[in-house]
Amino acid sequence: KHEKEFYHYALVNRYILFIRDFAAYKFKKEHLIGKINKPKILLTHDVDANKVTFGLKLRQFFHNQKWPKLPLGEDLNCIEEIVKIENKFNTKSIFFFNASKRYFSIPLVDPSYKISEFIQSILFLKDNGIKYGLHPGILSSIFEKALRSEINNFRYVIKEHPTLVRNHWLSNFKERTWKIQENLNVKIDYSTGFNNIPGFRNLSLIEYTPYEKLKLVPMIIMDGQFHNYIKEDKENIMYQITPIIDELVNVGGIASINFHQRFFHSYYGYKSLYEDLLQYLNEKDLL
Repeated sequence: KHEKEFYHYALVNRYILFIRDFAAYKFKKEHLIGKINKPKILLTHDVDANKVTFGLKLRQFFHNQKWPKLPLGEDLNCIEEIVKIENKFNTKSIFFFNASKRYFSIPLVDPSYKISEFIQSILFLKDNGIKYGLHPGILSSIFEKALRSEINNFRYVIKEHPTLVRNHWLSNFKERTWKIQENLNVKIDYSTGFNNIPGFRNLSLIEYTPYEKLKLVPMIIMDGQFHNYIKEDKENIMYQITPIIDELVNVGGIASINFHQRFFHSYYGYKSLYEDLLQYLNEKDLL
């Protein structure tokens, strides 16, 4: 527990602020001491499934050791429902869709739907001025051919080049992955985060540019962290989320939050938690 809580502190941001304040004091620019940037939260949703499949149920069983009581073929889209919730708070999010072909997809691990299944949902997002990007499979973080295949498929179906990505399972091989992304004209990657715990993977809440044309935005909170790993009761999750949000506010950081669209289905039951989260973010002037 102590080790996990270590990642609840943006030590890099704190160090930078300390150096800035020390320099401001030394050079008699006291008006700069204590000043922070306006904090920013980006709401995002990874789309891992459109309908209940055997593979999805098997993955859920692997995490929770309970066979999910979800009928095969059950609709998990929930995208329009999410947009309605966010409209209440006058905010918008980013949705990430997988576009991998079967020969670049790992069975039972990567999403198994075809991006064409979401064409109406993506048109709905476009009509409402909501951003969307690519949710590449794991091989796309390792091999340039795999990511190029996904981008080409996305462009063929959606008629746009995706510039925003978050890798499935947050798969990342650092310089290898980032170079592949830059080579294929990806602009922002949202994959820096933990699968199993909330917190700051690189101990910072800053945008990072590993290459000239590629920017990284950290991810600090994800529904699967609580449902699949911590296994926390939903009524207690906000108690774990709020200190992390407060740290972001204190250091003037930037980060994304990820709620998978299927978690708004009644089986997962994260709709009310998301509404509570938006209410808290609204009170903190982060929306």
